[in-house]
Amino acid sequence: MARWRALGARVHERGADGLTRAQRVFVVYAQHWCRAERPEFARVNLRDDPHAPPRYRVNAPLANRPAVAEAFACRDDAAMVRPRTSRCEIW
Repeated sequence: MARWRALGARVHERGADGLTRAQRVFVVYAQHWCRAERPEFARVNLRDDPHAPPRYRVNAPLANRPAVAEAFACRDDAAMVRPRTSRCEIW
């Protein structure tokens, strides 16, 4: 992740909002996909849209990233932390 490398040692600095730069990267990513949909619209999208629903476009990939657990100091049994044995890792 180029953005992550560019932050370097500053990744753990807190901003005025109380979030570290690392946390802000993940919050912004999640906010990008944030949607409020009526159930009827969600069903139509599930049927017609070839992409995963927004909730899964955020939760699934971020749960695979150890950096998320580190950034938010999540316990190993937290909902957004997938166990290493079931994590999807390509590289």
